[in-house]
Amino acid sequence: MNNVDFLRTCMTTVILDVETDSSVDEIFENITLGRQFEDAEILAKYYKDKNGQIVHEGKSIKIKLFPRTLVLYCIRDEKIFKIRWFYSKKVNKIHIASGLKQETASSYLVQLVNHLRNKIQFINIGNVRNVLVNGLAQAKFGINLYKLSENLEKENMNFVYTPDRHAALKIYTELGTVSVHSTGKILYMGSKTEDMLMQLHEKISNMGKYWNGVPILIGI
Repeated sequence: MNNVDFLRTCMTTVILDVETDSSVDEIFENITLGRQFEDAEILAKYYKDKNGQIVHEGKSIKIKLFPRTLVLYCIRDEKIFKIRWFYSKKVNKIHIASGLKQETASSYLVQLVNHLRNKIQFINIGNVRNVLVNGLAQAKFGINLYKLSENLEKENMNFVYTPDRHAALKIYTELGTVSVHSTGKILYMGSKTEDMLMQLHEKISNMGKYWNGVPILIGI
């Protein structure tokens, strides 16, 4: 039996929409470096001003910026993550794409806005939206992708397998996309929530029991 074990969550994305009349300069000035979250710390903050000059405070780091973006460079358990504040005239999107759990990332966005409530004027604060979560799993044995594609064809599954162009076979479901490699590595992509991710894993795990494969050779 080709058991499929869930290994870990790889990447999550959460977004909070806020409306404010405050400028990026005001927002920047009112964000305090240091421990602003229960178990995480803001090490640096930076953005480009209207003259195109980078404004930076805190730890010296290599800076990369998206247009119209204020970045908070943060650390939790010795791991770095970034909070990106995409600003515009009214509606701003505060965004975390990281290896954090969605629940943890969502709490940081709420804590950040609460930190700023008495410092800048918010017209409206929306609810945090879970946008994306990816995961990684591993089958006990390697997977015969040619045989798998034949079986998926018979089952009328929505999939793509082009071995001359891509090493993986991709299965498309309403819960997310599954990228299956011959080594047994399985990537889950595009689920919106962690619950959906685990539902996707359960679906693939049940299917994967019957996937033809060969033992993975270690050290060759």
